Amino acid sequence: MHHIDGRDRHDDDDNRARFHHLGTRTTIITQTQSTCTTTIGPEVGSDTKTITETNSCTSNTAMPRGAASSTTTATAGYHPQGDTRAHCPLDTVDSSIIYPSDPYDVQAIVDYLKTVKVTNAYGIREWNKAYYLGRGQEDGDELNPQESPWELSLMSVPPGGKWAEYHLQREGRPTNFTFEADSSYGHGQIIYMIEDDIEKNHPEFSSTYTPPGGAKTDRKEIRFLPTAEFLEENRGVARSEHGTQVASKAYGVLLGLAKNAELVVVNNLNCDPEDKFNYIHERYLASLVAVLDDVLEHYPENKGKVIVNMSFGWVDHEISYMHSEHWETFRRILKELDDLGAVLVAASHNQYLSCADVRNRLDVWPSRFADPDIPEDQAVRNLIVVSGIDKNSRVSWHNPYASWLAMAPGHRVNVATGSESKIGISGGASLATAHVVGVIAYWRGLKIPESSGWADELKEPPNVKKLVLYMHRKLDYDDFPISGEQFPPRTGARLDRVPFLWTGRVRGGDCLVDPTLEGCPPNMAGKRIADLQPGGADCAS
Repeated sequence: MHHIDGRDRHDDDDNRARFHHLGTRTTIITQTQSTCTTTIGPEVGSDTKTITETNSCTSNTAMPRGAASSTTTATAGYHPQGDTRAHCPLDTVDSSIIYPSDPYDVQAIVDYLKTVKVTNAYGIREWNKAYYLGRGQEDGDELNPQESPWELSLMSVPPGGKWAEYHLQREGRPTNFTFEADSSYGHGQIIYMIEDDIEKNHPEFSSTYTPPGGAKTDRKEIRFLPTAEFLEENRGVARSEHGTQVASKAYGVLLGLAKNAELVVVNNLNCDPEDKFNYIHERYLASLVAVLDDVLEHYPENKGKVIVNMSFGWVDHEISYMHSEHWETFRRILKELDDLGAVLVAASHNQYLSCADVRNRLDVWPSRFADPDIPEDQAVRNLIVVSGIDKNSRVSWHNPYASWLAMAPGHRVNVATGSESKIGISGGASLATAHVVGVIAYWRGLKIPESSGWADELKEPPNVKKLVLYMHRKLDYDDFPISGEQFPPRTGARLDRVPFLWTGRVRGGDCLVDPTLEGCPPNMAGKRIADLQPGGADCAS
């Protein structure tokens, strides 16, 4: 897909449009080739929820609205085919998105669309006028010293374990929960965060840290991977707050379980433009193309090391909300990354309370790609979709639940906050997703004995997903009060605790390294990861 600046140049004799060729590098590795077609997508702003809620499904204007994590009403749009300027008046001023029918052959587009077969093309301004995406808002509050990091503590309690043993009952402690983990902390893994940006100077992203009782540890410098920059009119100010929060939950010195992994932040400056009708919906696809090209460039040395965090999504299930080519391009990029061994982890949505027509639905993007019931030609089977729980291991009020989802802390969790270098409270499926990414990196960074075969198995995305779903268990413990809780009383299934992700740690070690340790599931030793069943770790309790 390519971006065309369609404004007319009246001083040109042939009145040609300005054309911008956007990052079409092609790399061929063992018969695998990058799509080499730059794409772009919607803002993730409403994905993270805090105690201040915004109903992103309520229109503030007369036109239908939608966004990443919101719904919209589909209406008929303008879908010109072929030469996008053939039927336009000479004074038309608009940029356009074009999807070539063959994404591997873009030279013809570079030659000004002389011979390219086009499946769809649309004017950015006109499309946005009909399908303007609304924006959610965020508001954070300060960290309560009595509500310090609990998430890793809860996730590290083994099946049948007592969380009370990890809770330090001391007034005023900045950290009153503890957790156990191996000091490898995801070493050797590469985590791609698809975000606008992060506050790289936040202490959570320090280049060094000193663990309690340990020596100072150096970390790999955060790498920033740029995406194609589009016209100034289609760009806005990068939102670093969301990226800072998400990255801290996987990579943070205090908050992350993968603090020794390599973090690659996929910068995308094509954010909310001043004129909302110039917003380019496909910008997240551009970020994924940048990831694909980068993975290909370092393949096969990076095989079994790549994890992609996708804390964004579109709630509307109607394919007519966006062009069908958008969704198929999205799926095709994910499939290519999957074929290269990248583990793909995506957020579900935050609309359980705010959108009555969404609730528990998972026919949303990208969640629907992982739905077990979706046809094969619409699926990305190895995609891991994540939803959130609260401190009492109940489904977050904002998030959906299904047995095929991975569950992790996502309600009122501790996060790095913006440029003020603080730890604050936030929530959303985005943050639960980063927890799962951190655990996967942690597992693959362990020194697993070759004799078990598990290290090799974990290089393959299907086995990673198998292990994630296997490592779900329920815990029995007294409820904790949750400050800032401003939701309806729980009824029905929302009263129940649900199984959620365990790090695989027991007192004295990791079950992936030594499955015979006390507390490890008895059905784990001697098994292949490929044969593990969802929720199987719960048998240890």
